[in-house]
Amino acid sequence: MAFTGFSVTVLLSRVVLGSLPDRFGPRATLLTGLSILAGALVILIYSPNPYVSLLGAVLAALGYSFPWPSLALIVISRVPPNKRGSGLAALTAYYDIFVACGSVMLGGIAQRAGIVPVFWAGIAAVLTGIVVGFNLRPDPSHHVEPDDPEAAAEAEEVAAH
Repeated sequence: MAFTGFSVTVLLSRVVLGSLPDRFGPRATLLTGLSILAGALVILIYSPNPYVSLLGAVLAALGYSFPWPSLALIVISRVPPNKRGSGLAALTAYYDIFVACGSVMLGGIAQRAGIVPVFWAGIAAVLTGIVVGFNLRPDPSHHVEPDDPEAAAEAEEVAAH
């Protein structure tokens, strides 16, 4: 039940709430999402029954959904317009590497110490993300509306100097 709740919530929240970084800013939604995720992991550690586990899983899914669009928006705003595709590709690659390596590491922790330390390691990783997130800010000098070729050309000219 908790895994289903997590999966459905990730899919729905990315569709329904995916524009929040555009409206409230990527840093704010990144930090909010990570904070929700940390709280959800604590709920999952101490969950007394499947219904509380479902609540924790749904909250974890909400917290997990916000970092990706927030980080993507920060990356896009920090690279010149002609490098946005490669910037987003690099973010995707590093994100995938982190998920793959993190899964293996957490599996090792679970095998040696049990499931609860896995959640504490996740909380430590999320708290580290919050600390890093406080220092991430979009670079407004590279912000160009994609449908505005004149502004894009002007931004490229400014970047060249």
